[in-house]
Amino acid sequence: TGGLEVVIITVIGWLTLIKGVVFIFLPKKQLVKFVRVFGSRVWYTIGGIVSVIIGVYFIYTWLALIA
Repeated sequence: TGGLEVVIITVIGWLTLIKGVVFIFLPKKQLVKFVRVFGSRVWYTIGGIVSVIIGVYFIYTWLALIA
């Protein structure tokens, strides 16, 4: 039983696990394509923006708990 924070952390954990499994078992040829698609500047920008939004949300909920 947890709030949205628990769901976010759980989803990030599962996505990280799936990424690791893909990197281990994906053939090299397909892995190169995967990295070429998701290694672009656009994906890094999107990932950074999402990370900042999640971070701000966590700080907001933490400050609400201690206030």
